[in-house]
Amino acid sequence: SAGTPVASLVAAAALAEDVVIGTSGEETSLFLAPSLLMSEADLGRLLDTLDRALAVADRHHAHRAA
Repeated sequence: SAGTPVASLVAAAALAEDVVIGTSGEETSLFLAPSLLMSEADLGRLLDTLDRALAVADRHHAHRAA
């Protein structure tokens, strides 16, 4: 969305997969605070979701560069 910080778009994409990634509302800052008791499977899910959500940033920047 025009005017929405790309970090907020990434966080929203993660939230759509029920994974909470924080942002301060700045253009590029994301905050991860996983539990230290997180299972390996949950950590894998977090990282897979983050990877997919970061694709939003890739598309955003590719669109802006075009």
